[in-house]
Amino acid sequence: MTRREHAIGLLQAFFRQPGPLDLSLAAYFRAHPELGVRDRRVVRTLCYAVVRHRCLLEEEGGVEPAGQLAALVGLQGGEPDGAPGEEEACLADLQRRASTLPTPWQRHSLPSWLWQRLAGDRDEAQAEALATFLNGTAPLDLRPSRRRHTRQTWLERWQEAGFDCRATPWSPWGLRFPQPVSLEGHALFAEGACEVQDEGSQLIVPLLNPQSGQLLVDLCAGAGGKSLQMADLLDNRGEVIACDTALNRLQRLPPRARKSGLSIIHLLPLRHERDKKLLKLAQKADGVLVDAPCSASGTWRRHPDLKWRADPGEMAVFPLRQGALLAAGAQLVRPGGRLVYATCSVFAEENEKVVSSFLADYPEFSLVSVTKTLAGFGIVSLPNGEPFLRMVPHVTNTDGFFAALLMRASTRNRNR
Repeated sequence: MTRREHAIGLLQAFFRQPGPLDLSLAAYFRAHPELGVRDRRVVRTLCYAVVRHRCLLEEEGGVEPAGQLAALVGLQGGEPDGAPGEEEACLADLQRRASTLPTPWQRHSLPSWLWQRLAGDRDEAQAEALATFLNGTAPLDLRPSRRRHTRQTWLERWQEAGFDCRATPWSPWGLRFPQPVSLEGHALFAEGACEVQDEGSQLIVPLLNPQSGQLLVDLCAGAGGKSLQMADLLDNRGEVIACDTALNRLQRLPPRARKSGLSIIHLLPLRHERDKKLLKLAQKADGVLVDAPCSASGTWRRHPDLKWRADPGEMAVFPLRQGALLAAGAQLVRPGGRLVYATCSVFAEENEKVVSSFLADYPEFSLVSVTKTLAGFGIVSLPNGEPFLRMVPHVTNTDGFFAALLMRASTRNRNR
């Protein structure tokens, strides 16, 4: 089979039953060990280009992946050969060509209803700028352990290993690899003290203002990236409770914690946000993070398949689910403690509106500006998002993140 034939098969399966494209590619490559590194890079470039610019390539080559790939190769003047940086050049050219299409959803390769939602939260110029940026590629960011080495030492180690590695501008811990790079198997990465984490994501846990000896709860821990950051900022003194309903994801956390030398994280698998196991934590936590499941629209650069997997009905349910999780997290916060609500969504319905609704129902909590807390970690000069943390991709060159800091009153509200 040619590289293009491999890509056609993958795309046919994706558009027939959309699923996570990165996982589909990984499974396909495991099933086809005959594909070398350069072959895999070409197949990946072809697939991601079609998914990112589906509307343009449908206009040029029809609705079938074979025609779309033929159009892609024709527009590019030949098939990619797997050279480093080739995907970025390919996408820049496709974006220029797409800019001539008549409607904004075609120009940015979005379902029309999703464009309307994006444009409904901001003016058209900002919506166009955001959508254009989200149709590009993303750098690779790391959060190395601050307990092992200083950031400068980590930076020098990666540079000495031959990588183009730079300090992130906002996060005081982050490292950035501007060009696509594979770190799997590299000795520095295998040490286990460097976690892949977008720079914007690295700014959320500091809002809890972790202090040595505290009890912190990660209510929607997933595979535990933010739980690890909590333990790191606690200097491995205190306790982190990592909760989630997906046990298979949660079980990935202990090996990562051991590699990082962190021993204070404990798992608490849940059936749902009303699980009675949470009762033992009622009003005991110094800080609770609700990193709520969301549309993940802020990650379209990394996961363009999400645009085509999105469903209007599911999107309507997200705020209800997010509100329920935020309410569950509130029950765990001690008087005077902190509750942080976060998403990787760019939609106000999942962000500001969820917080506003929560505050109307929970008067013992108040919204606090994030600026002072972040400044305590040396995180300053962020684009104005007051009182919230708003990492807007085309402004901050990060994934899209939103976070709100809510403080519980020091004494119980007797009127409730």
